[in-house]
Amino acid sequence: MHQNPLITRPARPLPSRVAIVGAGTIGPDIGYYLKSALPDMELVLIDIRQAAIDGALERLAGYAAKGVKRGKMSEAKAARVLEHIEGTTDYAALAGCDWVLEAATENLPLKHRIFSQVEEIVGPVEDEFDTEEPSVVPDGDRQYIVLGSTPIGEVERALDLELDDNDVDTISGLLVSRSQKLPVVGDRIKLPGAVAEVLEVNHERAIRIRLSVGDAAADVPGAPTNSPQGDPPDKSHPDGSS
Repeated sequence: MHQNPLITRPARPLPSRVAIVGAGTIGPDIGYYLKSALPDMELVLIDIRQAAIDGALERLAGYAAKGVKRGKMSEAKAARVLEHIEGTTDYAALAGCDWVLEAATENLPLKHRIFSQVEEIVGPVEDEFDTEEPSVVPDGDRQYIVLGSTPIGEVERALDLELDDNDVDTISGLLVSRSQKLPVVGDRIKLPGAVAEVLEVNHERAIRIRLSVGDAAADVPGAPTNSPQGDPPDKSHPDGSS
């Protein structure tokens, strides 16, 4: 059972600066809950639309005013909650954030582009399950266990592969790009010269993957051979037929 980090003493420090990408329906509400619990925290709301940002800031002020009116919050705390809130269209404001939350879209390709932009600024995302274990570990004949956060270039050098990186940085990101969906345990995705099998997922990211390389790839049960996990379809007909 998960324990509330605001009740129990967490093993990691609570965030002092949080960014939320998406200032539409859900993002401002998440931001307000966080600021209510951690009023001195810095909050950054990012959206491509200035109107959405302006509306979000107005909603936050309205929530605080309602809390005071209903006696659930003192005027002093309301003032603290509304301090250190920044709304911007510039992703550069992500710099220095402890947490980055995405609440912009359910469109997976767009969500993936947002994640790529975030990683360009804050670097590879780590979580509490990250360890210092090797990124690529042999697991049988021409099979390897690979951490999802491993850079694609590192995998290519270690296994003598030439993977199509599709402008993503990590092997986990490559699987999302190739399959056009969020990973689930058991997914098998065809890559150039290899088949990837998702072994473990955390926070909608593949964190542990088995790569079968060369002849071993042909022996993977249920290994995909075509789209969406495999090679892109022939574009000569809408259904990919020739």
